[in-house]
Amino acid sequence: MRDLIKTAIGTGIVLLCMIVAFFIVTNVEQGIELLTRTDLPKTDPDVEILYKRIENNHDLRRASLNINELTDPEIYALVIDNLGKKDYTKKTVKSEKIVCEVTKKVFFYTDGKSCDIRIIKTSLFNDYIKNNYNLDREIEFTNFNYGGYDCRLDGKKYYCRYTSTKDYVHGYSDFVSAYKTKDTIVISEYYLQIDISDGNRCREYFDEESCADYKNMERQDLDAKIIRNDGVLYEHIFSLVDDKYYLQKSYVKNEG
Repeated sequence: MRDLIKTAIGTGIVLLCMIVAFFIVTNVEQGIELLTRTDLPKTDPDVEILYKRIENNHDLRRASLNINELTDPEIYALVIDNLGKKDYTKKTVKSEKIVCEVTKKVFFYTDGKSCDIRIIKTSLFNDYIKNNYNLDREIEFTNFNYGGYDCRLDGKKYYCRYTSTKDYVHGYSDFVSAYKTKDTIVISEYYLQIDISDGNRCREYFDEESCADYKNMERQDLDAKIIRNDGVLYEHIFSLVDDKYYLQKSYVKNEG
């Protein structure tokens, strides 16, 4: 009986020591991080570049985003949302009856109007995810529809019929802070998303006249106090690889 008691006491002491050691190590690690991190202003050149990548970007807004877990459709969306005029060539294809024949394999049904076609190389998608997220993976290229683009794959090119669409979701970001450690930059910001096509939601922030004509409503500015009061606090982690920072994670940060 005494041996059992001694064993129980000994086990309890070991567990207690392990718990104490855990808290000591955790606090030491946090202390080291605080000592080795450098606060950065919004005007820091690296912060300015990185903040532009995330500011008002709808596709990065979710409870938790890990770049390494992006799906192919999510990659399509990120690339399309960031297309510049230099990223595609443009041509107009006349409609024969109700069909725009772009290549022997690619055609689009239409209402008789000509088709505005944008030609995008598949290599652009791989270059984009490599240059922006440092992902070394080949995506599976398939036909897709997104953001006004109806894209058909033929060889190593997408032929996309484009119909102009207006984004009724307006995003508002307010920079909070940034800091740098040895190989990361962390940016915190409040983000508020408003769907102006939702009348009640629109009228919370904008006047009745603007919301009644939301289809022609241009993006309006919001006071930073409103963004902070109604928005969600996000944290974005960028990792340094070969002298360049890449977004690795974005997530909602619990306040307090």
